[in-house]
Amino acid sequence: LQAMLHIVSILIAILLGCVSYLNTLRGEVDHVSYALAKASFQIFPTRFPRNDSVDPDRWRARFKAVSTISLSPMHPTSSVDVYHDGVVEGDFRLLRIYNGNVGATDTPKDVLIFYFGGGFVLGGVDENDELCRLFAKYTDFVVVAVQYSLAPEYPFPRGFNDTMAGLRWVRDNIAEHGGNPERIFISGESAGGNLAAAVTAHNLDTDFVSEDNRVNIIGALLVYPGTSGNFSLPSFITYANYSGILTTNIVKHALDLYSGGTPCTPEQYTCLPFYIPDHILAQFPPTEFVVAEYDVLRDDSLLMMERMQALQVPVTLSHYRSTIHGFFGRELFPEGINSIKQASAKLLEMAKNTL
Repeated sequence: LQAMLHIVSILIAILLGCVSYLNTLRGEVDHVSYALAKASFQIFPTRFPRNDSVDPDRWRARFKAVSTISLSPMHPTSSVDVYHDGVVEGDFRLLRIYNGNVGATDTPKDVLIFYFGGGFVLGGVDENDELCRLFAKYTDFVVVAVQYSLAPEYPFPRGFNDTMAGLRWVRDNIAEHGGNPERIFISGESAGGNLAAAVTAHNLDTDFVSEDNRVNIIGALLVYPGTSGNFSLPSFITYANYSGILTTNIVKHALDLYSGGTPCTPEQYTCLPFYIPDHILAQFPPTEFVVAEYDVLRDDSLLMMERMQALQVPVTLSHYRSTIHGFFGRELFPEGINSIKQASAKLLEMAKNTL
């Protein structure tokens, strides 16, 4: 018995040592985020969606299966699908409208456009369906999720052109669904945050859009957007291989696919919105940034925010210091639901301040 107790005590000591070691590695990140960061290396490739053995559609199917995991029933928000061909005639893209009211006679609601993430190569409206339902629940806005074309089949600028066409469609048609076309918020997550910033800037650029043809964007929500392609930033180095959800190599490869193999230049600000000219960036509406501490895109997002601050653009920041890329609005993460509640509260505050 004494020998058995001795063995048990040794095993307990080893177990406690392992836990202590793992906690040292984990740092301040919460346990669930840490586990998902490491487990995701077994799910996603390091060079998605194209490698030697699996084609993009198979990776997209895997990404969709993982992205749509939910612990709760789907929130019962009304939705309707419409299709537009604003870029290439006959080549239709999906818009999903949540919380709309066709033929509404009540006061029109504010509108939130959402561009999904996925490195410009994965993702879609379906993968973010619950996220958009939660936005509709917590804001009571009319929410519009925009499907855009994905690389490598459709390299830049097609995806950007789709998002711009989606913005114009909303301006021209959202009144039929109970939305106010003069009160539009724009948002995006990760690659979608890049596109949201790019679309906002292009809409303000008089070289492309006359002032009387602008869409009235009154606020923006940028969730850990990738903006610069500057891989010397500390977070790209420190967290290069921290999480299989997004590594530095994945970002490099995704940008390579998105740009069609020819790197985007700072002059192409609709590809790399960190380089939006000052005279355009200074006109941005109030903007909320959401950033995860253990994320390769952390510094990319923060530097974009700092540029805007220097130009006197009203910006706010929600910096989640215990989680990783991809947590926003996902209930698997401890901060997931809280983050979308807080972002929705920021949008409602912006709405109140622009009345």
